Amino acid sequence: MYSDADELLAALKSERCAISAEAMQIMKGQDFTFTRYKSVAKLVITSARQLGLEGRVCYGEIFVEGVIRGLRPCPTELAAQIRHQYKNQPEGELLRVISCSRLLDPYGRASIFTLSQHEGTSFLDVYIATPNTVIGIDDTYVWVHSPI
Repeated sequence: MYSDADELLAALKSERCAISAEAMQIMKGQDFTFTRYKSVAKLVITSARQLGLEGRVCYGEIFVEGVIRGLRPCPTELAAQIRHQYKNQPEGELLRVISCSRLLDPYGRASIFTLSQHEGTSFLDVYIATPNTVIGIDDTYVWVHSPI
C-alpha cells in the first residue's frame, strides 16, 4: 500500500507500466487523494448490459444504475493500486474504473482511469467520461461492492 502518488508512480514505473501523460498529470494533481487508512475492497466488474441497460447508453446512466444496485465508485487512488496489483490482466482487456472523485484531465475534461494490457505491457490511461459520453453496452467498469 502506498501513501502518496509519487511512491505509487515509482512502483508502476519500476514494473515497466506505461502511464499516459494525462494519467500522470491527474495523479500528480491536488485533487488526487489517498485514503487515510488501509482497507480491503471487494471489486465488481460489470457492463451496462449486465446492469440491465439496453440500446444507446451514456456514462451517466451506468453510473446511476450501478449506484442504485448497491455498487460504489472507487476511491481515487484505487485505479493505480489495481494497475500495480493486477499482474495477469488478459491481453486486450480494457477496464474503466468508476471513481468517487471528479477527475479532470489536463484539458479540463471529466475523466476516469483505464487499465489495459497490450503485447505484454500494462497500461494506465484515462478515458473521457462526462455524463453524456456514449459508451459501449459491453464496456467493462470496475466498482467497489457495497454489501447491503
